[in-house]
Amino acid sequence: MVSSGVPSLDKLMADGYPDKSAILVVGPHGIGKEALGYWFTQTGLAQGDFCLYATRLPVREVLHDVKGFGIDMGQRVPLWLSSEGGQIKYDINDLSGLSFNIKETLRQNAGRRIRVVTDVLSPLLMLNQPPVAENCAPRGFRPPETKCSPNCIAFLDLGRDY
Repeated sequence: MVSSGVPSLDKLMADGYPDKSAILVVGPHGIGKEALGYWFTQTGLAQGDFCLYATRLPVREVLHDVKGFGIDMGQRVPLWLSSEGGQIKYDINDLSGLSFNIKETLRQNAGRRIRVVTDVLSPLLMLNQPPVAENCAPRGFRPPETKCSPNCIAFLDLGRDY
């Protein structure tokens, strides 16, 4: 089992998520979906997992929000795939580049336990046709040629325009 980073939530789910699972967190804007991702990432980093955080926001904004929840990632940081400030640049208009970068990063770290957190699904679904966006959904994070099965948590905002 993989800890969510929230002990009370892990207890409700029989000690966490099943290993190698893809979790989609859906709900209205502002209810704390991102906070769950922050705790999930922080817990993974503390356990030595490789963590990829794909965000539509600049890294500095995410880190400001992380601090607001009292989360300290310490010296350990995820690999950021971001529009600004990340180790890998992310462009919402370049779906093939996004997919390639995620799959290549997972392939390079296939020997480790991997956690992927992303908030890019809502804008992908709003800005792109469904067949195109499907390639970037959580199941798209599992490149079959690498036999890599990351633990993935993704967020989908309901009722928000991008």
